[in-house]
Parts: sequence; C-alpha cells; structure tokens
Amino acid sequence: MLMKTLYVLLALSIVAIVAAVGAMVWRLRWHLRRPHVTPPSAVPDVTPEEEPVEKSLT
Repeated sequence: MLMKTLYVLLALSIVAIVAAVGAMVWRLRWHLRRPHVTPPSAVPDVTPEEEPVEKSLT
C-alpha cells in the first residue's frame, strides 16, 4: 500500500512539473509573439541636472 501511495505521489509530481513547464513555454511563446508595445509612462522622462562634484578634503 505504501509503494502504491508513493507511486501515485511520484506520478502527480511529474504531471505537475510537466504542466508547469508547458505553461511556461506557452506563456513565453505568447509573450514573444505579441508586438512590442511599450505603455505610455505616467512619469515623464526627466534627466537630472549635472552638478559639479566638490572635492572633499580627506
């Protein structure tokens, strides 16, 4: 009885791994098939002003 339980657990684990890998491949293919559209950013691109670096006396 113990061996049958362990066999069922092993089979379920393998099925879960195969399902996860299949879902990951399907999601990756779907993602790569989509056109690359970048959503408009809510924050405008702001470049920081360059300030002179003060030399420290060390």
